[in-house]
Amino acid sequence: MLKMLGKTIPHFSIGLICYVIISFLCEKNFSIKILFFSIFASVAPDLDFIPYLILRKKHGITTHQHFHFLAVWILAVIVIYLFLGTYCAFLFLFPVMIHLFYDATDIQGLWFFLPFSKRHFRLELSGIDSLGLIDFRFVDSENDFQDIHSNLRKGLYERNIIDEINIRFELTKNEIIFFIFSILPVLLYAYFC
Repeated sequence: MLKMLGKTIPHFSIGLICYVIISFLCEKNFSIKILFFSIFASVAPDLDFIPYLILRKKHGITTHQHFHFLAVWILAVIVIYLFLGTYCAFLFLFPVMIHLFYDATDIQGLWFFLPFSKRHFRLELSGIDSLGLIDFRFVDSENDFQDIHSNLRKGLYERNIIDEINIRFELTKNEIIFFIFSILPVLLYAYFC
């Protein structure tokens, strides 16, 4: 069961932490509904895994990240801003963006610039600059993407949905610890608000 949770646990943590920081900065009281909204936002980019599971064999798709791109999320934030206001727009924007940047550190990268470019890019730590700030850069990862997905294509038609989930998701001890420690600020915020 833990293996199936995969990278969802760190994304939940992102939603929890963003909720506390943004709610504190906006001076909002604790709200379980808004907390769940923030958690939903943190896992929303992975909801494209559902059409992937349905369409993968029919179209030979090897990753749900064919649907992972910024234009969709920018539009969603604008709609949320118009209907729910600034606070909810921030609670959606930050977890989604952190989720996408987290996924972009994977070797296969993401299609950040669809529909304008079909190149894959990943975020790579390029060092520490003269001010002591961490320096990230976008790296073209198209070749890595093609290598990974040519391997995933092998056996695509024999694997069932559970196999698809299991080959992609692993839960590490550090991710469990991060999740446990991300719950603490939420509990403190709920208690003191």
